[in-house]
Amino acid sequence: MKRLYETAQFVHDVNLSVPNIQPPNGEGFKSIVRVRLLHATVRRRILKLAAKHSEYYDVKTMSTPLNDLHLAYTIAVFSSLLYFVSFPRQGIFLREQKIVDATALWRYIAYVIGAPEGLLKDVKKSKAIMETMFINDLQPGTAAGAVGRTFIKAITGQPLLYPSEETCIAAGQWLLGRDLMKALGIPQARLFNSFTIALKMFPGLLWAYVARSVPFLDRKNIEILRKSTSLLIMSNRFGLKQKRSKFDFQYVPQLDTLEKSISGSSLRGTSRTYTSARVLIRLSLFITVVAWVLYHILGADQGKNASTSG
Repeated sequence: MKRLYETAQFVHDVNLSVPNIQPPNGEGFKSIVRVRLLHATVRRRILKLAAKHSEYYDVKTMSTPLNDLHLAYTIAVFSSLLYFVSFPRQGIFLREQKIVDATALWRYIAYVIGAPEGLLKDVKKSKAIMETMFINDLQPGTAAGAVGRTFIKAITGQPLLYPSEETCIAAGQWLLGRDLMKALGIPQARLFNSFTIALKMFPGLLWAYVARSVPFLDRKNIEILRKSTSLLIMSNRFGLKQKRSKFDFQYVPQLDTLEKSISGSSLRGTSRTYTSARVLIRLSLFITVVAWVLYHILGADQGKNASTSG
């Protein structure tokens, strides 16, 4: 989980403000440079292992690890994949200018981090990189499956929402699609959990459209999200415990890393039952609130109609 919070810190740093990504003292700029140095260290370590154990990483077939294409794909995942795949699957469609601005931000990050920013010249090219990845390189193997399953097991039961394993599977299927989840060796989400995910997304979807339509609410929403995200990342209870990550070389590639990740990776066997009391209580509360709101709206309309008739 620490690795996830470190990634969250990086994304938060580069999205906080323009001064935050400017050299030499912006925290976002420092984070980008540190990640670039981390990439160089990981690249060197993998090449060293591959020189002695070709089965670990095939340089002839895969080329240099963390190469320009890998970095361009990563930037596309943090940008175009969100705007054109993940957000739309939640019912959120960004305005064109927002996509243009965000693409410009990630193009700058690509430049500082050492990725070929020319491939991300504009929204059209950035989207093309993402689609190229889907067509030519999105073929998950054993390692990708191990990472995917390990990720779900890592976030299960974590704050703030403390999701069950089944909820994590359903959320992943909603955002990534059934085919990709199947290719990763992750079991298909149960219908009940998919339905509850849709219900949980609806309030966020509604608020996203309401907030952006009112400038004051939009500014206040962004301000609150920035503060709350920072508090969450640095939390003493479950975050980085007030210690900013410097993206040190902690997670050293080893020959047995994959085997350790795969061991005990069966997801369905240890998951809690999807008809848990907690989920049913939440669902009942949601339905009750919706019913109350509809009753009062319809009741008000009927009252107006009656007074008009009278």
